[in-house]
Amino acid sequence: MGFISTPERIGLRRGLKEGMERGIEKGIEKGIEQGITRGQLVAEQAILIRLLEHKFSLSEEEKAFIRSVENTQALERALDMFVDATDKAQVLEVLESPGQNR
Repeated sequence: MGFISTPERIGLRRGLKEGMERGIEKGIEKGIEQGITRGQLVAEQAILIRLLEHKFSLSEEEKAFIRSVENTQALERALDMFVDATDKAQVLEVLESPGQNR
């Protein structure tokens, strides 16, 4: 490696600093997005549990099962199903379908 002049060193330091700042900003943004997504998931789980508990009652195992579901689309379908459901099995069946938990 050849000689690096003072202006080049200053430029490298500035570039490194700016790159690190951008990386940190993007990391923070991604963390916030993941936090929001996780919060929405937990909220949907809690709403479904509350509705089912109020209308039909749930066992602790059923509550734990709902909390294990991480697929927001499945939770949304279960919430939609709740409106017309005549028993909790109809709602829980939506969550038990293959591939619905991820």
